Amino acid sequence: MLRYVDLAHGCGVRGWRLGVRLSPRDRAPTGMEGLPLDVPPFEVSIDWDRGRPVIHVRGELDYATAPAFERALRRAASGDAIDLILDFHGVTFLDSEGLKVLLRVYRDLRERNGSITIRGCSRFVAKTFEILGLEAHFGVHAEENTAADS
Repeated sequence: MLRYVDLAHGCGVRGWRLGVRLSPRDRAPTGMEGLPLDVPPFEVSIDWDRGRPVIHVRGELDYATAPAFERALRRAASGDAIDLILDFHGVTFLDSEGLKVLLRVYRDLRERNGSITIRGCSRFVAKTFEILGLEAHFGVHAEENTAADS
């Protein structure tokens, strides 16, 4: 059972979940002002499974959503948590801003002997990590795996 807790008052409470949701109208214009955007809402949430944070990400991970993503990763990595599991099953797009966030957090975790494992990502996202030579650093697992499998 998950309990929702205001993080400002409830850090360290076992079983809390943080959620951030952005709708398409909250996002920066894409140069096609006036046209309806068919962009799924961005969501990032954190579940705790046996003391390990599992970060669920849904939607496009890009310039507009990277700050919320980084805040969630940093909250999950605060305290004793040094091994993060990212569930990318619902990530539909990943650009350089999302990659920069992952690399910054990864660098900070490595200083503490931590790691990031990415599970459930699409072939597009997995191919991006492969092309950049990052799949070994992040422990990237394709769609057939999910964060719950670990």
